[in-house]
Amino acid sequence: MANVAVPNPPGIVPPADNGLIRSPPQPNNPPTDTNISQATLYELDCLHAHNRREITQEQLAEATKFKHAVLTAANAVAVPDAPPPWLQQVVTNAVQAAIADAIQPLRDDITTLRNDMTTSQNALRNDMTTSLNALRDDMTTSQNALRDNITALRDDIATLTTRSAKVQRCAALTTNSSVGEGKGAKFEEVPFANGIYPWGHLIAHGVVLPELTTLAKVSALTPQESRAYHQGYYPQDAIPGDEKERKVAILRAIGCPERHAETV
Repeated sequence: MANVAVPNPPGIVPPADNGLIRSPPQPNNPPTDTNISQATLYELDCLHAHNRREITQEQLAEATKFKHAVLTAANAVAVPDAPPPWLQQVVTNAVQAAIADAIQPLRDDITTLRNDMTTSQNALRNDMTTSLNALRDDMTTSQNALRDNITALRDDIATLTTRSAKVQRCAALTTNSSVGEGKGAKFEEVPFANGIYPWGHLIAHGVVLPELTTLAKVSALTPQESRAYHQGYYPQDAIPGDEKERKVAILRAIGCPERHAETV
């Protein structure tokens, strides 16, 4: 008659329902693989629930005890009588000798492979060292060339900026000398002596220089703004302490006629 799994004795009882995770069914006798899987999954679900503080430590312990009982019952199978010690030794010696004979060629192959790998690694290391040295030399040469090119480009930009500022200064001075007080056509921006364009230029403490598009805007300069403008246009001269003197000098620097000096 085929073996039929029957329920276990009352010694293995599934844990009581914890209100969150469904308890596994009563295991068979002996427990089947399905019973072992059910007990293991139940313990794992309880572990996760315990980590989330959804069940108590006692409920987790009951799940672990149940899985242990199922595994113990599943492993409790009859073991046939062991062979005599002398036969065990003979079989052990024969098996060990057969294994040694079988794996000796494999050991030899592994030794050969190890030696080949060492040779290949050394050759690869030498090739990589040579290639890296060559690459390093090429990168150094390229960096030096790039540095030289950047320096030349920076010099060209500085020269172009200076020339552009000179052109702008000449054009603005010509315009500003002929537009009166700037009520119709406005004053043009005249770059500082160092080529910086002053309109919107940030000076100290977040102060931005205003656009001097009219005579009125020159007159409205604050003491801090007029000092900054004077220093930009006359970097070699001391800044006058008199505010009117500073503004007259600014008008002269941006090309306004001398007759406007009395209005600032």
